Amino acid sequence: MHFKNSVLGKYLPELQLIDAPMAVLKLQKEMNDVKNVNDEAIEAVCDGVIDSEEQSIWQRYKKEILEMASACLTIWYGKEGA
Repeated sequence: MHFKNSVLGKYLPELQLIDAPMAVLKLQKEMNDVKNVNDEAIEAVCDGVIDSEEQSIWQRYKKEILEMASACLTIWYGKEGA
């Protein structure tokens, strides 16, 4: 996509141009992944400090959020129809 060639391109997640039904399923899966790690992430950050033992949880949470953002953008900019 042309967004990857922009100034902000290095910050944007990779997008898969897939049909709308598959894009919606992908988003639902990614939302579920975020939900699955959410409680651990809250526990890790609630004291305002992410210590060395909590780093892996925090990194996983950020990974899942980025994948969910990618799925959202795939719906927004993806193919219409089946």
